[in-house]
Amino acid sequence: MASLSKVILIGNLGSDPEMKYTPDGKAVTSFRMATNRRYTTSAGESREETDWFRITVWGKQAESCNQFLTKGRQVYVEGRLHASNWQEQDGQMSTSLEVVADRVGFLNRTATEASLPEEGKLEPRDLPFDPSEGVGRVILIGNLGSDPEMRYTPSGKAVTSFRMATNRRYTTSAGESREETDWFRVAAWGKQAESCNQFLTKGKQVYVEGRLHARDWQGQDGQMRTSLEVTADRVIFLGARAVAALPEEGGLEPGDLPFD
Repeated sequence: MASLSKVILIGNLGSDPEMKYTPDGKAVTSFRMATNRRYTTSAGESREETDWFRITVWGKQAESCNQFLTKGRQVYVEGRLHASNWQEQDGQMSTSLEVVADRVGFLNRTATEASLPEEGKLEPRDLPFDPSEGVGRVILIGNLGSDPEMRYTPSGKAVTSFRMATNRRYTTSAGESREETDWFRVAAWGKQAESCNQFLTKGKQVYVEGRLHARDWQGQDGQMRTSLEVTADRVIFLGARAVAALPEEGGLEPGDLPFD
């Protein structure tokens, strides 16, 4: 079974898009967008948090985004997560995740935008979400890069974290076959966290469905950094027989998935 990295976002632009052209003349547009999530804490308090994502769009769709999108505009983005690596001033390597868009839908659009190339006829009522709420969903299929690590919060709730890799094969404009690997940090909570810690090991293939969350941290140079992690709502052990009916894990087999 091939790996998979699929992201669905609904949110608002935090700034106007920026477009440039590659040396071979292909348009690429980038922008930042925010999703909001309302939730209730275990103490019954209502909270709201905002996550920021960097989006990259290519080709004709990039030109459309640059032409019609502005700061504050609500959009639907469907694409894949991609890891970007760079070297800090202190020589340390750092990684951030961006979303490479396959589709950008302009919500609440005007008549002049009704049939933009590659944009589709997407309306808020067509979405399986409430567009008034921010959405940051991700689906991953890949393999664990190390054994899981579990700990307990001060309130006694289990949380297990692990790194998983997805592989993507593609062909360059020069006709060369390439393969790239992206790494993701996943956090599972509660009974599912205990099941992951008990049954998952390095190399095991899993299906992860959850939400993207931005985590802020301080680098060794004192600068603040932001990385994305996946908070899992569902973790399914693929190819598993003995653990096929774990609590909260579901009875999903590879043949049940809408992907290869």
